Amino acid sequence: MTNKRVGIYCTVNSEELALAIMTLTYSAQSEYVRRIIIVQTDSFINSKVQLTDKITLYTRNFGKGYDLSITEGGYDQIAARNFALDILYDCTDIDWVMLHDADDLYLKEGYRNAFDGIDEYDALTCSCLSLKGKNKIRCSARKSFTTNEGIVLHDPHTRIWKKNLGLHYEMSSGIEQTFSNVSRHCGVFFSHGITFCIFKHAWHFHLHALFNKRHTDKISDYPFITIELPEEVKDFIKKLNI
Repeated sequence: MTNKRVGIYCTVNSEELALAIMTLTYSAQSEYVRRIIIVQTDSFINSKVQLTDKITLYTRNFGKGYDLSITEGGYDQIAARNFALDILYDCTDIDWVMLHDADDLYLKEGYRNAFDGIDEYDALTCSCLSLKGKNKIRCSARKSFTTNEGIVLHDPHTRIWKKNLGLHYEMSSGIEQTFSNVSRHCGVFFSHGITFCIFKHAWHFHLHALFNKRHTDKISDYPFITIELPEEVKDFIKKLNI
């Protein structure tokens, strides 16, 4: 078994819980993934259920809805994510933490390619490719960047870092000027001196637009990326029956 040990956390409401369990069960097949924490965020009952040897489900009430302020019962994403993170930070059998949304799909083999040789870094950045279409799946990206080394990243995300950094989510600066729910679009803030590994291969696929969720129209307007969609992604989408 690999000595790279990854803990995944996912915060999700009851409507998307089944999807989260499906995508995270898929990630759990990687030997690199040791623990998965799912927090159902709109339950009025506090509970802890062991779903599999790797996946634990917690239920809590962190509110519901991105359009309501937290004081009005809106979803407190910051508190929910930090609750999940603190559980992982207390685990002694993982070295890395990783955010996973319910509608994310990470290639199983990608864990091996991403984490081998990463020990000298503090965090990992990779592309996020949004899938659009049902009969013919296409990838799109909001924006693309080219690093000094010539690596092209599409809509890059940094959602993976070493556990010992102890990072927590905070309110984004100026968010209150745009949204009544100041918890949305929260992020972690990396201090100076943090080193980032750039993972250039396609690994993270976003299923958001396949379900016609919020911002689907925006995703449809993103530039399309020419990429050969891996067979495991095609097979997973078929199983979704959407």
